[in-house]
Amino acid sequence: MSKLIIGVDEVGVGSIAGPLVVAAVAFTAETPQPVLSVARGKRWRQIPICDSKKVAHDLLPSFRTLILNQCVASALLYKLPYEVDKLGADGARDVAIAIVVRRVLERIQFLQLVDCAEYIVVLDGDITSPTLEAQGITYHALPHADRDVWQVGAASILAKEAQVLYMHRLHKKHPLYGWDHNHGYPTADHVTALRKHGVTRYHRRSYRTVQEVLS
Repeated sequence: MSKLIIGVDEVGVGSIAGPLVVAAVAFTAETPQPVLSVARGKRWRQIPICDSKKVAHDLLPSFRTLILNQCVASALLYKLPYEVDKLGADGARDVAIAIVVRRVLERIQFLQLVDCAEYIVVLDGDITSPTLEAQGITYHALPHADRDVWQVGAASILAKEAQVLYMHRLHKKHPLYGWDHNHGYPTADHVTALRKHGVTRYHRRSYRTVQEVLS
């Protein structure tokens, strides 16, 4: 029997446009921390899986491949702006966390990949998940888990790459807001463009920065 560690993390709670993305990824406890070999000039660097905030965007696809090759199962979920507006950021995150964890467990059981009778779910941050609790799933919510627990760092990388790709696609539809580089976060250029060009269907209308433009 293999004990599983399921790391869970989100990207986009603080964005004012685009989706909130939550990822869960399961590894056996025996899996060593995967390391990516990266050519930088004439030298090679060994970069272990870590918090996505420390990963250059051009390396996200390579890290995703590494993670998917090493993990037992993974799941990804998008909560779109209208869902975030309806549930609130915390509510949308809670629902998404429960869904991705359940999907990971179901995939492992369905494919009979390993016996997942024993598993640990680790969330990033000092947060609660009432939906997980209602489903009888025990979890550990740890501040800075994306930094200190590499399995959570892996989840943050999957979520970050998905969110970046999504915002790049939206940028092609709405190139005035700089979503190819601010990824929906309320940077100065994004807020300036929002005030000049108005609110799109991809903005979160419940967020104060957007409400100020609407009022």
